[in-house]
Amino acid sequence: MHRILSLGLLLGLLAFSICDQGFTDPDQYDIYYNSDIEDVPANYKAPAKADQRACKILFLGNSLTYFNAQPSILKMLADKGKKRVFIDQYCKPGAQMDYHRWSKYSRLKIREQAWDFVILQEAIAEIISAESQDLVLPFMETLKSLIYANNPNTRIFYFMPYANKNGYDYSFMHISYQEHQLNINVGTKIYAERADLMIAPLGRAWAYVRAERSDLELYHADGQHPSYAGSYLGAAVYYAAIFQQSADTLNYKGMTDSAAAAYLRQVASRTVLDSLNVWRIPALDDPEEWDILPYDDLLD
Repeated sequence: MHRILSLGLLLGLLAFSICDQGFTDPDQYDIYYNSDIEDVPANYKAPAKADQRACKILFLGNSLTYFNAQPSILKMLADKGKKRVFIDQYCKPGAQMDYHRWSKYSRLKIREQAWDFVILQEAIAEIISAESQDLVLPFMETLKSLIYANNPNTRIFYFMPYANKNGYDYSFMHISYQEHQLNINVGTKIYAERADLMIAPLGRAWAYVRAERSDLELYHADGQHPSYAGSYLGAAVYYAAIFQQSADTLNYKGMTDSAAAAYLRQVASRTVLDSLNVWRIPALDDPEEWDILPYDDLLD
């Protein structure tokens, strides 16, 4: 274990993320971090305010989140669970938390609704080692301050990443999927404690499926991004983590077959609900707060 962790610390300093590459030149950092990113379209129209009875969820991330419209899969699962939800996202290719803390569009999204949950996605390289965590924790603290200023009751989840399908190739060595995922798991837990975040354990659920059902392909052809089944698994993890209820009985299979969808929902549910304390998820005051009740809409 100590050998693996030591390797993780070393690799964290040398690594790029599985699909995102940050700046490495100090001059680039100065230019990037000392100026706001002008990325709000001139013709942008903000969405209408969400129903106050809805669970309001915002995703800030990159392609690992928007691939296969994962937030929309979560919406469909929530609909089948008779949950009233409003989901929005700002996910840009290659974006990390350093991007989102400067992005005017991200700040705009944060202010648009009184979010109940915000789900943040950092790059793998930024969480593997204590040294790399030290560099990105200030970005996370800035984002948290923006989120809490908008709604002090927002719950913030951190996306636990999954390793590449075939491990990772560094300039001087190759590490296996299992070793890389272990480093990610340990780094995520340390990072979440330091940043005081809840964890959505996608990487852990991913590992269970790979060990139990090698016939289910969780990866896109590039071996990095999720297949539809991978995105479906992630959405089921978010459902269980947000609502603290099992996704087992939700009658939505999307683009998977019924048996595979049922298995993925079961894995997501047990991964989250059997270990809420491990994932730093405190109990909800009212687990049925966002339930749609019979004749509920007649009150409008």
